[in-house]
Amino acid sequence: MLSLGAGGQSTTLALMAAHGHFGSLDCATFADTGWEPASVYQHLRWLMSPNGLPFLVHIVSALNLRESLIAAGEGKRGASIPAFTRTVDRRASRSA
Repeated sequence: MLSLGAGGQSTTLALMAAHGHFGSLDCATFADTGWEPASVYQHLRWLMSPNGLPFLVHIVSALNLRESLIAAGEGKRGASIPAFTRTVDRRASRSA
């Protein structure tokens, strides 16, 4: 199994496996953050096409990273990755 980020390194490993350079893979997994550039999703579609990889690619997702981080910055919920967020209380900065 390969963790496929659809970037240069994981694509190279996937294509090398597809051509038998170091054995075969049963599958690959793409962990979708919901916040990838359109080019990443386009490349992933190519990898999953009949002309791409000869093994199954699973796409898994638990949340949208961008929405989660924005919500955490607004104090609505905690970020689910190690990211520093801060809620600015504008009331505290007002002069009386």
